[in-house]
Amino acid sequence: MTPAWDDIAAWTYRAPVEDQARLGFAIAHALDDSAPAVDGLSQDLQGKVDVIVQALAGAKKPLIISGTNAGSMEIIQAAANVAKALKGRGADVGVTMVARAVNSVGLGMIGGGSLEEALDELESGAADAVIVLENDLHRHASAARVDAALAKAPLVMVVDHQRTAIMDKAHLVLSAASFAESDGTVVNNEGRAQRFFQVYDPAYYDAKTRNAGKLALAAFAAQHRQQPSG
Repeated sequence: MTPAWDDIAAWTYRAPVEDQARLGFAIAHALDDSAPAVDGLSQDLQGKVDVIVQALAGAKKPLIISGTNAGSMEIIQAAANVAKALKGRGADVGVTMVARAVNSVGLGMIGGGSLEEALDELESGAADAVIVLENDLHRHASAARVDAALAKAPLVMVVDHQRTAIMDKAHLVLSAASFAESDGTVVNNEGRAQRFFQVYDPAYYDAKTRNAGKLALAAFAAQHRQQPSG
């Protein structure tokens, strides 16, 4: 699937995370000589750096977007260096950091631990139960380690709106409505409470439920049909 950004991007760069960070550091250095230099860039990539620098230097209000999805501190540092270099040129630059998942910021605000810490607790036997809320843990850690840790827990409960492999390790599985089927509140990237509202009713696509509703409506109409005056 082509990322949505590709539709509006002048150029895209797909490479290992380390190389992406190197590109960011190279851009920052080209904007500000005091920023760390990067050696070993190909001639073609250096040409792209020059084009990017020209675009950023000419922008009235450049916005640098980065985040934690790549799991790389270097990516964030490179983004910060680019923003700092632009600020040094007098640009009205902005920076926004995108969290990896919905409520990631909220979890940090309430003092939640990391997945690594949770797995350590299970592996050591310090925790005797685990509740997995709408998350496929295999996407965030080694599947072998996750499965081994869950196997040690006397109770594994999974609450989710879609099936994941984690359910095969669960003692109890509870269904949940997706964000499109329910109302609720999340904490967004700004640390603000943000509401979401139901836009989809599963019952609408259930023929039995829909037909029952039509029959009830017809019965109601028949009972309240206005009698002709006479």
